Amino acid sequence: MRSKIKIQVRAIIHNKKGQILKTYPWKNANSLIKAFIQILMVQMSYANQTIKDTSNVNQSVPAAIMNLYAMAGAATTTYGILIGSGTTPVAMTDYKLETQITTNVAHGAQEIALQNPNASTWRINLTRVFINNTGGTLGIKEVALYLCAISTLYFFCCERTLYAVDVPDGYPITFIYRITITL
Repeated sequence: MRSKIKIQVRAIIHNKKGQILKTYPWKNANSLIKAFIQILMVQMSYANQTIKDTSNVNQSVPAAIMNLYAMAGAATTTYGILIGSGTTPVAMTDYKLETQITTNVAHGAQEIALQNPNASTWRINLTRVFINNTGGTLGIKEVALYLCAISTLYFFCCERTLYAVDVPDGYPITFIYRITITL
């Protein structure tokens, strides 16, 4: 058997009554970038690494229990699943969304679920809802997963994917990151 890891993202738009308006298919994200492997190195080696944070500052990151923290609270715009309007192709050296969208967009609390759909598959679903309060159509072009190193309160972009979706004014959109391992 050959084990594999797969990262996917999907969006679901609901109408104002909470009914599903449109479900987008799962898209392979698999755009883990440099900061992810650097944080993993810190955790596995228990040795500091210098990692570029989302402010474009090189930070010395020590090993800590919560360096992979993604559970952003409501209204948090510094980590968790985040959205943007940039269209530049993903590069290994990316350290943030090209153009993060925060103005007039409500950011819901991050949720997480562990699933075991069959004997050879385990996965984590990270979910976050955003509500478009811009007064017009919200053009999302990129989505990312930012992690927080709680011990230092540094924020790192660990995954960025181009993902185009338009959200009508007043409507919520749910983004789901699914990280799956299979044998």
